[in-house]
Amino acid sequence: MQGRRRRRKTILAGVLVFAMGILAVSVVERQQRIPASEPGVGSARLVSIEQLPDFCSVQPVSAIATLSEEFEGRFAALGERSVYAAATVDVSRPPVRAIYDTYPIYSSVAVDPVRDEIVLQDTNLFGIKIFNRLDNTPPNVEATPPKRVIEGRDTKNEYNNGLYVDPKSGDIYNVAMDTADAVFVFRGGASGNTEPQRILKVPHRGFQLAVDEEKQELYSTNQYPPRVLVFPKNASGDAKPLRVLEGPHTGLADVHGVAIDVQRKLMFVGNWGNASDHTVAGTGKFNPPSIRVYPLDATGSKDPRPASTILRVFPSM
Repeated sequence: MQGRRRRRKTILAGVLVFAMGILAVSVVERQQRIPASEPGVGSARLVSIEQLPDFCSVQPVSAIATLSEEFEGRFAALGERSVYAAATVDVSRPPVRAIYDTYPIYSSVAVDPVRDEIVLQDTNLFGIKIFNRLDNTPPNVEATPPKRVIEGRDTKNEYNNGLYVDPKSGDIYNVAMDTADAVFVFRGGASGNTEPQRILKVPHRGFQLAVDEEKQELYSTNQYPPRVLVFPKNASGDAKPLRVLEGPHTGLADVHGVAIDVQRKLMFVGNWGNASDHTVAGTGKFNPPSIRVYPLDATGSKDPRPASTILRVFPSM
């Protein structure tokens, strides 16, 4: 057994040495072929043709085999006992200095025609910024200041992506994904470091919202596992959804956006295309990004195949 292991290691080391030799010859030939300058480039290229020192000396096969055995022994020893840090340090101390990116990253937008406002989600600063609908930034001004901002520790906002504005009350529904996993509802006209008036817990990776005002139902998408959950609009806490659209028959894959047509009773769902069976390892695949259309009251996992598909296939590069 030991003899066979040594022979395998010797062969592997020989292959490595041979490959390194071929790479060195290729580099030298490449340097000899490249001229100091090329017409049409605009300036000469700085190409070194000097002989470089031997930074990586080739070890004898016997030395490589010995080193391999040494590492095997060390790893085997690690498997025989627990490995842990000998001491811990306090990392709760304040930093010496901090650098903050104070520019917003807007992830979603909603228009409030009743109050003539535009609502933007700032996922960088964990805030919500409200502007006048007809604001227009002059050429000599860097940015238009918002008329009010909902931002601060008490808002509990983190990585917010989805927005909805209640047309009657002006309440702002805001999806905080990734760490908070909730829909935060702020009262109309809210400003500053204010607490949400209602919090609805949703599954991890919630992304976008839509509301059926006639039925008072709140639609919330879930990236993975891909699904659309429908709650009562006034739900809060750990309330369970009224129905869930999910499963392999639905064609959902990495769900993001959702929009509803209450007149035609249709639901439009945006898919990024990443798909897998989360219960089985190694089943990942990529489907073409698409918009799937379902009946507005679609539910379950077996019957609700999409009524139609608006498919966009990207051409190969």
